[in-house]
Amino acid sequence: MAIYFTLDHSKSFQGQAPWVQASPLKETSLPAPGKHTATIILLHGFANSGTAWEPIAKHLQTSLPHVKFILPNASIIKVHVLIAGAPGETQLPAIQSSWAGKDTPVNDVEGFKKATANLEKIIEEEAKLVAPGRVILRALWRKSVGTTDPSTLKKAIFWAHGKADYLPINWATQSIDYLVNPVGFKKISKNEAPTAGTITWSSYEELKHETNEEELEDIQKW
Repeated sequence: MAIYFTLDHSKSFQGQAPWVQASPLKETSLPAPGKHTATIILLHGFANSGTAWEPIAKHLQTSLPHVKFILPNASIIKVHVLIAGAPGETQLPAIQSSWAGKDTPVNDVEGFKKATANLEKIIEEEAKLVAPGRVILRALWRKSVGTTDPSTLKKAIFWAHGKADYLPINWATQSIDYLVNPVGFKKISKNEAPTAGTITWSSYEELKHETNEEELEDIQKW
């Protein structure tokens, strides 16, 4: 059962704004209900906002009271998207100006670098408040990855994808294959204990472009 559905992007293309309005480049912050010992930075998906994911963050805090959540909001920028099956442009909350074709996502490298720099600032500030390794980055969208930075292997990754998602699952599996070789990660199942340099892969039957209780439970356990 899905407990959160992502928004109908087609309404955005029609000039209707289904996302929760939020100030560009700002963030929603939820203090830890208990003693603050870890921070999760939760990134929203395309045409969405961090504010819209407050219910999910609060749900996770019921079993993770020591965790502070930061929900950054992407700027509203001009993006290239498919409108009625044809390439077009519109204004939407996004971290990069790109549109997904049939098989391969097109990447806006400069936009991605700018968003990365903004995230690094947040991570640096939070790292001053908690013990090393206690700042976690969580993304609620599916994109390909590309990195050969050796420091990446000091981290553990949890990667999930719904088998009924309209975004092809091979985008996820191809990215994971890249992280395994040449980057050097070891792929493990959700039943194995994560350590530095491992990537936990989990897919969910009948799960569309949304999240559900099973996925959230797996994240909490991880």
